[in-house]
Amino acid sequence: MGAAERLHAVYDKIDLPPVMPIVTRVSLYGTDCPCCGEHVVAPAPEGLEPGSPFGPRIQALAVYLRYGQIIPYQRLATLCGELWGLEISEGGLANLFQRASPSFDAQVQAILARLRRSPVACSDETGARIKGRNAWEWVFQNDELSLHVIRNSRAKAVAEDVMAGHKPAIWVSDLYAAQRGHGERWQICLAHQLRDCQYALEAGNAVFAGPMKWLLLRACALGRRQHRLPIRLGTRLLCCRPLNPQHRPKARPHSVPGYRAHHQRPHLLPGGFPGGLSSYHCSMI
Repeated sequence: MGAAERLHAVYDKIDLPPVMPIVTRVSLYGTDCPCCGEHVVAPAPEGLEPGSPFGPRIQALAVYLRYGQIIPYQRLATLCGELWGLEISEGGLANLFQRASPSFDAQVQAILARLRRSPVACSDETGARIKGRNAWEWVFQNDELSLHVIRNSRAKAVAEDVMAGHKPAIWVSDLYAAQRGHGERWQICLAHQLRDCQYALEAGNAVFAGPMKWLLLRACALGRRQHRLPIRLGTRLLCCRPLNPQHRPKARPHSVPGYRAHHQRPHLLPGGFPGGLSSYHCSMI
């Protein structure tokens, strides 16, 4: 008898099966009634009604890739063709997303209701093109939610309409006038200021922009730990490296980050926020 066999190795090899579209051809027959002459056509099977040829799985996958993975229209159309042999145009994708939109109405209303109860709201806006015309995409967010809306205006009334009279304890935005005055207190968006400091550094302004960038980055780092820090300790850590008085900007223009930071300093890192330390910033679209 030979030696007893023992297990030598166990391992897996993983692959994906070929993925190809499943095409279901629907043929509807019709005839003329011999009694009244009316033309009668057979009804379509449930779920296979006339209209878009793309089914719910394709719709769900396209929505996820476009809005979950932020894949642009052209690349998404190419991806569908190269990976799955699915020929779909950019216009077809746009129509598909429009048909999917009503499915999210309930979730949008739930997010909007939560936003209108939130103590903190961050806001920003950027340009958008809708059917060849200029519009504005607004974002309202905090650590728990994010709401995007498209409006034809960049005016203050957009934020007022979205908030419906609710004034959060903290409102975070850039320095654009229409973004201000919607909360009990206002904080300047730190992300915008970090971007301006980096621009100033690249332009050669290291005297003010360098220490200011350090201060903002420190505020963001402490903000991520604020719930684990005593209020007084967090404030002391943030203030342990004050800017040298000689770094204080003395002149215009308003485009200089240091000048703006000097004149808006009460709103840059205001105290009294939840956790005792503020590092909120709004989303950069």
